[in-house]
Amino acid sequence: MATFDEAVSSWRDTINDWYRLNATDDEVGQAFTLLKEYRDAQDDPGDIPYVETFFKDKDDTWSTWLDTVDREHLADLVERIRKP
Repeated sequence: MATFDEAVSSWRDTINDWYRLNATDDEVGQAFTLLKEYRDAQDDPGDIPYVETFFKDKDDTWSTWLDTVDREHLADLVERIRKP
């Protein structure tokens, strides 16, 4: 049961542990926004949104857990955010 900010901090720790990016909460939050925009555009109308399935718990709080694909996407997006 986490708030969005708590989840972002946890995701930051996870991608920093895996990829040694030294990402900040702000960068991970921006990366999540980009990922959410992409996933929302891919969702079919009437389906449960990707973000609701993989980033939120059943009680509508934020999950601190990341699967491999989402961890890789967030890390990649952090690196893209950093490029001039």
